[in-house]
Amino acid sequence: MSSPESFTLADASARERALNINLSCIVQAPAGSGKTELLTLRYLRLLGISKQPEEVLAITFTRKAASEMRDRILSTLAWAVEVEATGAVPEKEFEKQRLSIASAVIAHDNDSNWNLLKNPSRLRVQTIDSFCFYLANQMPVLSRVGGNPVLSEDVNHIYRHAINNTLSMLDKRGELSEDIALLLKHLDNNTNKVEKLLADLLNKRDQWVSHVLFIKHSGQDAQDYLLQSLEELVAETLETAEHSLAPIASQVTTLLRFAAHNRRSEGKVWETIEALTTLPGGTASELPVWKILADLFLTKDGTWRSRIDKRQGFPAGDKSDKEFDSLCKQRKQEFNELMTGLKEQPELLEALDYIRRLPDPNSETEQWAFLSALTRILIHMSGELLLSFSQFGMMDYAQAGAAARNSLGSEEHPTDLAMSLDHSIQHILVDEFQDTSQLQLEILQQLTAGWQPGDNRSLFLVGDAMQSCYGFRNANVGIYLNVREHGIGEIQLESLTLQTNFRSQEKIVTWVNQVFSHAFPSQPDSSRGAVPYSASVPINPTEIEFGISALVIQHQGIDKIAAQQAEASAVISQIKSIQLHDAGASIAILVRSRSHLAKIIPLLKEEQIPWLATDIDRLGTLPVIEDLLSLTKALLNLADRVAWLSVLRAPWCGLTSKDLFAITQHAKNNSIWSGLQAFASSNNTDENGESCEGIAGLSPDGDARMTSIVKILQHAMSIRFRVRLRDLIESTWTLLRGVCTSTSNEAFVSVAHYFSLLEQYELGNGLLNVAEFQERVSQSFVSPPPEVGLSNPVNILTMHKSKGLEFDHIILPGLTRNPASDDKQLLQWYERLNADGENRLFLTTQTAVGNDENKLYSLMRHEQQQKNLLEDTRLLYIAVTRARTSVLLLGTLAEDSKGEFQPQKSCLLNRVWPQLNSGNFNLKKENLTEKEIPELHDDRTNEEKSRGNLYPEVTPINRFKSALELNTTEIESLNQALNLYSPPPVVQEKSQDQKNIAEPQEFEQDNSLAAAIGILIHSSLESFTISQNKGLWLENLNNQRSFWSLYLRQHIDDETQLQAVLGDIKRTIESNTANKDIAWIFDEKGLEAQSELALTNQHNRLFIVDRTLIDKDGTRWIIDFKTGHPSSSQSNDAFIQTMKARYKSQLSNYGNLFAQLESRKTKLALYLTSIQQLVEI
Repeated sequence: MSSPESFTLADASARERALNINLSCIVQAPAGSGKTELLTLRYLRLLGISKQPEEVLAITFTRKAASEMRDRILSTLAWAVEVEATGAVPEKEFEKQRLSIASAVIAHDNDSNWNLLKNPSRLRVQTIDSFCFYLANQMPVLSRVGGNPVLSEDVNHIYRHAINNTLSMLDKRGELSEDIALLLKHLDNNTNKVEKLLADLLNKRDQWVSHVLFIKHSGQDAQDYLLQSLEELVAETLETAEHSLAPIASQVTTLLRFAAHNRRSEGKVWETIEALTTLPGGTASELPVWKILADLFLTKDGTWRSRIDKRQGFPAGDKSDKEFDSLCKQRKQEFNELMTGLKEQPELLEALDYIRRLPDPNSETEQWAFLSALTRILIHMSGELLLSFSQFGMMDYAQAGAAARNSLGSEEHPTDLAMSLDHSIQHILVDEFQDTSQLQLEILQQLTAGWQPGDNRSLFLVGDAMQSCYGFRNANVGIYLNVREHGIGEIQLESLTLQTNFRSQEKIVTWVNQVFSHAFPSQPDSSRGAVPYSASVPINPTEIEFGISALVIQHQGIDKIAAQQAEASAVISQIKSIQLHDAGASIAILVRSRSHLAKIIPLLKEEQIPWLATDIDRLGTLPVIEDLLSLTKALLNLADRVAWLSVLRAPWCGLTSKDLFAITQHAKNNSIWSGLQAFASSNNTDENGESCEGIAGLSPDGDARMTSIVKILQHAMSIRFRVRLRDLIESTWTLLRGVCTSTSNEAFVSVAHYFSLLEQYELGNGLLNVAEFQERVSQSFVSPPPEVGLSNPVNILTMHKSKGLEFDHIILPGLTRNPASDDKQLLQWYERLNADGENRLFLTTQTAVGNDENKLYSLMRHEQQQKNLLEDTRLLYIAVTRARTSVLLLGTLAEDSKGEFQPQKSCLLNRVWPQLNSGNFNLKKENLTEKEIPELHDDRTNEEKSRGNLYPEVTPINRFKSALELNTTEIESLNQALNLYSPPPVVQEKSQDQKNIAEPQEFEQDNSLAAAIGILIHSSLESFTISQNKGLWLENLNNQRSFWSLYLRQHIDDETQLQAVLGDIKRTIESNTANKDIAWIFDEKGLEAQSELALTNQHNRLFIVDRTLIDKDGTRWIIDFKTGHPSSSQSNDAFIQTMKARYKSQLSNYGNLFAQLESRKTKLALYLTSIQQLVEI
């Protein structure tokens, strides 16, 4: 094949039109077609005619894409400057074009004194999320953002906060209380399920919020509309089927009447069918007849029926009645002949199967009462979520988008911001437009509202509908299809299609065209997201004979694990082959799910093949993190026996199960820590003043291992809740020699990440919600750098993460595995275009527990499944088209009941299986050989066999070979620390009639309950401080009571005591916030007023300052909140002196940090909430 410069590109005309800045365009850009270069050149051309660079706005969907585009723009300009300086003349045509465009920008830049190369921030290239956040912050009141929130994906705790506040309305009288009661009853009072389903809905609220508002405001009209939409769907579906069956209507009717005659005793509907002279009508009332017709031709699984019998109304005949017997044979023959033709009509098969799924419109009204109740709950919960976002000072991307939309107003009533942007933004470019959501489209519509042809403004959209794979993130490829056909507002977009593939070799492009042209649907359907295939033209010849191949390992069902192991071995073989024949080439393993790597990564390690994983390993799955998490949970909660036993089982101690049992027996019903205290030196005494006798049954090895461990844990227990949580866990872990368990780069990076998360979630020297922190750890990823000294590692990443990347060689294992099943949503919605192109909404709810699923819900689930299958095809297309040189597709297939090896419907391989299996696409099938199937060995000795010992050997403990020993310096330091922080006195357990619940000051400062109370008070005061509307915050204080109750139940079993503590917390907060003498502390309007301010010292250690502000005299106040109480025998003055002595050093550190930042008079102070006093140090 000729070089790219020696001939005209197949899509040269489309590319030239795309660079015509007088046109508004939407460009279909398949994989490898050079869309980033095209975007860059158009952006540069627009800069060349703009008055200011900010007039050109480029929007991308990822930070990586934004960074890449900005770098491409700057590097092109820098290249042009260098070429002009040297006087060199490019030889290639595309380089001449690039130089011409860039030179015009440089000249304009010099004339306008922009200095873009020195001021790249003037290039307006942003992600859609950052742009939305920018818009929202311009109009904080109108957008309902307020303050200065942080944009984050980690908002599950805020969702739960809003949900809890909503569900707490159950105790209030009114319609909402009744609605919540109905919701709980609907889901069998399973509150965990209710909370999960509501959280899932909050995550997708930008998709349904307009629908539920429509239901609320329209009432009966909304119900009538939904019913009419369903009736219309039924009518159009029946009309489509009727049109397809019209040429054979007489044969179908004859067969139907024959079946009805033989089944007329089964009901009146059969009598109706027997009287048919033509196909049934197209109204909803005829639906039962159409379903019988569909059942006649289709099996239960939705495939064409291969045979019929008396169950379908076609009996074998009656030899005693020759005429009837002959008629039965004739009708069966007619049926078989008819089916031969029907099997060539896949569209008819789908239509008949869809008919069977259609619900009776008249039966769906039963769901209306619950749908209305759920609508009211969701609207209230959305309001609570806004308050929660404000309270936590955070928002998610959906809220940023909604806030951006609000900040722009409407087309009829634009805001000042919208009018300002209308003047300042003249040209908009949008990358990856196929992944646009409805909310993002509405923002784009608002930005371009009022644009007219000929006003010298332009809109340029580029994307590839075949690469839309983010439906789970609310992306809607149907939007791309609609905009391509109808434009946006008054803007008519010229549709252009790129064809040239600059990435892949000819052999790969040809394979992709031949296979995926059949895998993609033939016609577009924006309702389902059906995207036709757009072929590419190769420009790179095949230089290395790899191409695309597929390997399927066939096996018996019981050999599934062995087959997966053989698949992993095939991956290793392919890597070695590539490294041998194409040394230095880049290789990537792409998987749909991280679990598909379970057999592959161990083999990579075994073969010493370097690899680099991107967002593959979850932090919580690593043993070193599991041990750290156990240590954290143990030190925060004495009652967590599992965590304490896990600490003693960890490598630094490594007690056997027998020793752990001895400790639990000794502790009895008390905490494990109480059992460990018994291990202290013989000079120690228990709470009754008697000498401890140690732990009965503890082995000598356990005794040796416990000696240093207990001393370290004693130290940790003495300082917990007195020092920052990270300091507590990190120092304890270090003393326990935890660093010795981190034997790889991955482990060190993971530990650092864990401590970083600990700092983020720490509050008041503890954790506000341990379960929430644990969830965050389990969901976090670790991406360590390649091992030192290893080059060109194999890249491992998910198919979704590979989008936008390219590699020489691609390996795709696990293609025959099924994805995780979708959870059923509480609310299901579906938007469909009718035959006239008008949008129609369908809305229904999950069926009540114990009831059969309603037909409309099932139908909408089916529609979602069809959308998922279409997206799966696109996902596989993305994975394959990352390759320049070769692709290997891998999978395993088990033999089915028919003795066949067929992929299941929902696996990725099935999307291209008909083409692969046709024999023309290099598909290799291998049977799993006996040598590849591992044998089950019996390693027991003859003696064990003779005893009949069928129990497996105990799993060996991963532990240090010898007991941990502290050096002299460490022992002295610990002893000093233990003397400084003497262990808190043990609180005597009182009988029920002795408990003095009215005197919270009796709770000792280091008691875990007191610490929990302190955390709640601390977080509430912080929330009050940053609240924009303090009056509203105080009005909603009661709503926090249910959350406090949940948090404290792990510390308090007695309900009466719990209520007393809750009351004390509320009174403490109310009294502190009502105290006018110290109100200035909580005033967020103060100069440089900040809460939870993070500062880092020269050793890169993080410190969190509770409160700092500058008073009217210019003095910097640094204030630390303390929630401890004086003991019953302690005066306020004595309590103050104790607290000053304890925290003077901590506040001095804060003061030193500020002294390095500014030269200002500083005052250090403690605010003691229990006595409402600000104590200056």
